[in-house]
Amino acid sequence: MNYSKEKIYLFAYSRETLVRKFPVLAKRLKRYFNDDDFITWFKIRKFIKKYKLCAEFPDIAKQLSRQFNLFDNLRFILANCFVGVAGFYADKLDTFYLRKRLGNIERIDFKDKDIYISVDSVQENNLRLHSCSKEPFTVEWIKKTAHKGVFYDIGANVGAYSLIAASLMGDSGSVVSFEPAYFNFYKLNENIRINKLNEKIIALNLALTDKNSLLNFSFSNIESGSAQDSKNEVIYRTFVAAMTLDNAIDYYHLPFPEHIKIDIDNGELELLVGGQETFANSEIKTVMIEIDESEGSLKAAKVYEYFLSLGFKLNEKFRLPLSKVARFNILFTK
Repeated sequence: MNYSKEKIYLFAYSRETLVRKFPVLAKRLKRYFNDDDFITWFKIRKFIKKYKLCAEFPDIAKQLSRQFNLFDNLRFILANCFVGVAGFYADKLDTFYLRKRLGNIERIDFKDKDIYISVDSVQENNLRLHSCSKEPFTVEWIKKTAHKGVFYDIGANVGAYSLIAASLMGDSGSVVSFEPAYFNFYKLNENIRINKLNEKIIALNLALTDKNSLLNFSFSNIESGSAQDSKNEVIYRTFVAAMTLDNAIDYYHLPFPEHIKIDIDNGELELLVGGQETFANSEIKTVMIEIDESEGSLKAAKVYEYFLSLGFKLNEKFRLPLSKVARFNILFTK
């Protein structure tokens, strides 16, 4: 937050009608706040009272009060009077301010760090808030290994595991989150913003498959936090940009991954074909992929064959505790 007079100028002069219709008021604003001044909520209130804005310019008085609120002043006091704890309390205050602006923000069930997500749907409340309980082995893998270096989250949904990995990383680490569903991608970015991890996470609204194209994507649920089930009725279709993993890395100049999490509910084999060069690279250390091993499924066998042929070893296999079918997270290591 900038507390110099630039903020008052931004308020006053970004509204052409204020300067044109109320030149006297514009001059008062400029004169009242000097170059070395810090703009605080209390000073704004004093300005409004001094020039009787509530009576003379009621709409502008309301705009000023909204633009420069009590949160600004409290943050200013914390940052200047309590230097030792300013960072901690400023972050808490920012989170509180975001709660006020964005609505329902809740802490996920990750014990090691305070991580928050915006919750607007049943799926977010029932599943995404409880991502650690839903997949405890995934979280343990991220904590022990996958947060070291560059982590790819393919099928990031609203970003719970991306946020966990980013929160544990040092200065050199980064996360690349791929999410094709527009409603989940929006919430992924909101959650990155809430947790101030925009310097750590690169979010891409992109499907990864075996060719560069536009995919006609089918959705069985368009609530934020939802995953797609091919067995359910399609309620919405839209085109989604798609690339191979190999081409996406080259085209966007992405940092090369060391650890990859794959949870896309469908199209796993196409993704692997489009990432042949990437997965064959010796820099890849671990891959965790969620697959369906229901009776008669050939996909699982092909996934095993693919990774073993590239020199990976089957490290661990975990059944998803909340899944009604035989869905497993498989951890492959080199």
